[in-house]
Parts: sequence; structure tokens; C-alpha cells
Amino acid sequence: MIKNSYKKIFAIIFSLLPVVGFAQSFKVNAPQSVAMGERFQIVFSLEDASGSDFRAPSMSDFDVLYGPAVTSSSMVQYNNGKRSKSQSTSYTYTLIPKKEGTFEVGSASIRSQGKQLTTQAFKIKVLPPNTPSQGTGGSSNQTNGTGQISSNSIFYRTIVNKTKVYEQEAIAVTFKLYIDPNIGVQQLEDLKMPEFNGFISQTVEDGNEAQLVLENYNGRNYRTAVIQRMILFPQRNGRLQLPAGMIQVALALPPEPDEDPFFARPIIVSRKIYSQPVNIDVTPLPAEDKPGSFNGAVGQFSMKVNLSSQKPKTNESMTVTVDITGEGNLKLLSSPELKFPDTFEVYDPKVENKIEVTAGGVRGSRTIEYYAVPRQTGEYTLPEFEFSFFDPVSKSYKTLKSRSVSLSVSKGKDGVSMVSSTANKEDIKLLSQDISYLKKETGVKRLVGYDFTFGLFHWLLYAIGILIAAIVFVPLKRMTRLQSNETALKHRRANNVAKRRLREANTFRLAGDKESFNTALLRALWGFLGDKFKMSLSELNRSNIEIVLSRKGATSELIEDILKVIDQAEYEKYAPSSDLSAMDKLYADAEKIIERIVNAKLN
Repeated sequence: MIKNSYKKIFAIIFSLLPVVGFAQSFKVNAPQSVAMGERFQIVFSLEDASGSDFRAPSMSDFDVLYGPAVTSSSMVQYNNGKRSKSQSTSYTYTLIPKKEGTFEVGSASIRSQGKQLTTQAFKIKVLPPNTPSQGTGGSSNQTNGTGQISSNSIFYRTIVNKTKVYEQEAIAVTFKLYIDPNIGVQQLEDLKMPEFNGFISQTVEDGNEAQLVLENYNGRNYRTAVIQRMILFPQRNGRLQLPAGMIQVALALPPEPDEDPFFARPIIVSRKIYSQPVNIDVTPLPAEDKPGSFNGAVGQFSMKVNLSSQKPKTNESMTVTVDITGEGNLKLLSSPELKFPDTFEVYDPKVENKIEVTAGGVRGSRTIEYYAVPRQTGEYTLPEFEFSFFDPVSKSYKTLKSRSVSLSVSKGKDGVSMVSSTANKEDIKLLSQDISYLKKETGVKRLVGYDFTFGLFHWLLYAIGILIAAIVFVPLKRMTRLQSNETALKHRRANNVAKRRLREANTFRLAGDKESFNTALLRALWGFLGDKFKMSLSELNRSNIEIVLSRKGATSELIEDILKVIDQAEYEKYAPSSDLSAMDKLYADAEKIIERIVNAKLN
């Protein structure tokens, strides 16, 4: 922690130093919100350049008490024997609002090095005046004189954008801290996020620092800080609860009123503050009118389908790319099924997610590339492709379809010319007719005078059939039970089996056998994931693993790290590095990722 603090300090120091080649910039610094009757400042700053002809924007919604106060500074720096000079100029205005509301301040401009620079326009929200208990002149009621803080002076809220949703519908959750303006915040000491049982969560990245912003809540002004934003996707219906979260902060309280102002010092206290639990009512997705192609997508989406070629050649790969774009549970989608003709050799699709998690929801795109190799010449049809989703806004299912495409497969350079699929079907049809004809001429004829339908022979056949069914059913049921037990046994032994396979891979690593090492390592990784999550060999691919891990509650970071290790192992298998240390790193990463999966308890 100390080391990281030093890094941050040095980063701040170096960010303030001038560097050769820095581009000039003209920026504005102003508060997002202020209280009625309170003074505040707006600062326009020109960095790494000198300027002239400064023009301030209109600020008619505020009274300008003073300004502009102009300050300039310059600095000379020597870097590798080269001398560089930087300078900055700031224009500061002190203002007070005239009335409550939200007001826009336009752009300021300045001329520098032959260019006209402007700042961005911005808005300032003017809140109602602070109550006497909040102001500097009134009697403060945030403490009772013994360092105890009243519940309405500092609190922690779990804010959701909706409490009634469908399964898999996104819920935006914000954890926000509210503090009386007279209470200072020294530092954040501890933070405990609640367990989101029944939900899959994705964190909104807002940066590492929480900004204090003045906000009016229930008639009082507070300094507020967004601690964390998340997007939750409920995985089951019924009433689910978001439990209480906890934040621990060190606070600086005002000194006691009877203390000598000269010697008075703030009272430093540490407090744990808990948010209130929130109930979420989750409605199941309607069973009526559910399309056959629906695979759990909930949100609002669009789709594009592109084909690499309508005239592929035998033994040469073709690609069908499906882009699903929109807002919803993109990362949890299963890849829709695309049916190629039977004479095409089909491979596992490649999936790429470009997803942005914001306070408004999860939006982006999911690109699925389907690969196939035609093995026979002929004319074929690629059927229409369907993608269905549930739209929680219209409360209905929607289906997107691509048109069917005709494919003309010709002979490839290295391929063997084969009979077209159409000819094959005709040949099979004719052959079937020939066989039927032979049976008609030479088959056994029905005997006249003996009724097979109701005779003794009929009942004898039935009895034999029942006996055979009983003989087959019992072993079959026992085999099914054994297979089920075997799957459960593999699940329990997944960790031990993975360790044994890793030891085998380590033997090849120490011997410098890259090919055997990469094969054994991939066997250990895929085998562990299959045994751990009870997945068959046919189900083991990158896309399915990502979906299963998400549904088991794995964090986005863990899923990303798992896929990185698998991708690196696959890459090393087919394009091995000449550096032997690559095996060492890959082996260490595989050990760590298996250990993290075990510790995450994703059963």
C-alpha cells in the first residue's frame, strides 16, 4: 500500500512538471453545483503557452464579486541537456448565485500562438440555501458534543433505477455517501460491497477517485460521493434482495463551541456506515409467444449478417459474421445456431465482445464468426438466420431474421471434384426405387388362411418383445445412473486431477519439450473446466466457458484472466515461442488461475 502511495505521489509530481512538446491547452474549472447565498470560483487556465485577448463568457445569472484575478507562472526545465520552458496563466472569478436553478455558462476564448482557443461550455446547478444547522453561522446539529454523529448528517444509500424488472433485465445500482457540509472527510478506510445472490453483476468503471459534489436531498444540502456503480442482471424470478453495504470513513468534526478558537482542533472519528437493504421484484419472462430461437437475450438489439463469399470453393474456409448490437445482457448471450448444409465441415464459432458498462446500462456489440469448409461441389442454400430477444420496454419478444442465401460451391485448387449433393439425392432416390422393386418381385408373400394380426404368433411376439425390453431397460438405467455418478465424481476430483495433469505438464517443461508441454497444459486447463462445471467435451469452447462462468457468479476480472491464459496456451501450441521462459510464465499463470477458480467457490 505504501509503495502504491509513493507511485501516486510521483505520478502527481511528474504530471505537474513541464515536458518538451506539451501541447497548449485552455480549460475551465468550476463546481457542478453550489448553494444559494454561497460564494464560489470559476477559473479559466491557459497551460504551456502565453496568450492575449482573453474574453470571458457571459455570467449574467450570477453576481461577479471579483475578477478576473490574473495569475501567471513559468518554469524552466533541463531534460537530457535540453532546456525547455513552460508557462501558465489563470483568470479567476469569484461569484455568488442570484437565484436557484440550473444555468449554462458559455465558452471563454483566448488567442495563443496564432490560434483562437476556447473552453467547453458548462452548467452550474444552484441548490436551495443551507439550513441554519448546516451553515457556518448557525448551531450545528450534526454532533451531540461527544463526537456522536446524527443519522441525518452522514449516511450511505443504495440507489436503484427500478425495483420491478424481468429476469435478465439490467438494473443500475449506485452506492452513494452523503455528508453534512460541516463534516470533513479525512479518508476512506474500508469498503464492503454486499453479496448479490441471484444476480450477475458488472462494475461501472468511474475512475479511482470519488468526487465530492454538492446535492440537495430531502430539503438539505449534502456533499455527496458516488462510491460504486454496478449493473445487475437477475437470474431468477421472485423477490430478491440487495443486502446492506458498508463503508468506513475517518471524519473531521468541527471543534466544540466552548473551545478557544485559537487552540481548537477538529475532532477526528472513524465511523462504519451501512446502507439499507433494497428489495427487487423479478417477473419471469412470459411463456406465451416465446420464439424457438430465443436464447435468453433481454434488452434492445439490432443485427447484421455478413457472408465472406456466396461462391466458396471446396476445402477452402468461408465465414459468416453476425454482429449483434444494442443494450442489455450482451455478455450472457449464447451464440445463436447457424445451420450449414450437411456437406460443410463446421468449426466452433469465434466470439468477440466490445462492451461498455456505464451508469445507464450495458451496451456494445457481440461479434460471432462462424467458420465452415465445403467438402463437395454443388448448389446449396444457407437458411435464414434468426436471433430473438425479449424487449422489457414493449414487454414482448422480437425476432430478427436474415434472408436465406444461395451458395454455389466450385472445385477448389487442392480439392477433389465430388458429385454434387443434388445428384447424390437423386441417386439415392433411384437406388431406393430399385430396392423396392426387387423386394416387390422376390419378397415373401403373405400366406392366405392364417391371420398374423390376431393369432397366437402375434401374442408370442409381444411377450418376447416385453421380455427383451425388460432385459435392456435395467442395464440401461444402471448405466445412466453410473454416468451421472461419474460426472459428479469428476466434479469432486476436478482439483486433484488438474494438479496431476499440471505435474505432467511440468515434467515436459523441465525437459524443454514445448510441444508436449503445451498439449499437456491445455489438457489440464480444459479438463479442469469441464470436470469443475460438469461440461461435456463437445460443450467445451471459449464462448460456453464465458457464459457458464458468468452464470456461476465469477467476476469479470476472473473471467478475463481465465480466457487470457487459455488464449495464450492455444497460441503457444500452434505458434510456440523460441523463448523457454514463456513456458515458465504460462505454467505459473495456469497454476494461479486454477487456484483462483477453486478459491472463488463457483460450484
